[in-house]
Amino acid sequence: MRLAPAWLRSRRLPAVAAVCAVVALGGALAADATLRLPVLRRSLPLPVLLVLVSALVVTTPLCNRFGGLEAAMPRARLDRALAGGLACGLAVLACLPVSARAGARFSWSTLLGLMIVGVLAVLALGPLGWLPPTVLGLTTIYVDFAYAAPVRSALDAVGLPALSAALVASLLAFAALGPRSS
Repeated sequence: MRLAPAWLRSRRLPAVAAVCAVVALGGALAADATLRLPVLRRSLPLPVLLVLVSALVVTTPLCNRFGGLEAAMPRARLDRALAGGLACGLAVLACLPVSARAGARFSWSTLLGLMIVGVLAVLALGPLGWLPPTVLGLTTIYVDFAYAAPVRSALDAVGLPALSAALVASLLAFAALGPRSS
């Protein structure tokens, strides 16, 4: 019975759950809030930033915990699959309150796209897996903010079922291959 809490702590899932709880609470309370950008003289909707934070927390539990030893564990694939599923599940649960309150201002397709990038980035870059979803997320926010949401429109055109299937495929690839060692 002591194994499950130790496994959760080793994957940093309690910290990820705490961040997701803050995102859920912030999304429920401030789904219609905006951030005023003084230089651009525009307001940025808060749900857009919550998508970025939710997608970034997915990468934390997926990184190597014990260096090269993790690949030699007897149930490494199951371990990685569980970690990926829990991380993605927490990110989706964190976004439910903001999605319910913000309506069309919240983009599930952008969240799924950034989660796919995050899983594949951990697979390819290991401990630096947080970098591509951060850069692409901030770029997406800027491009969608400045140019009438072309990235969101393209991801919406792909559709949630296709993006969900791509997320599952990326999680399966992660479970099979594991994160890149530093």
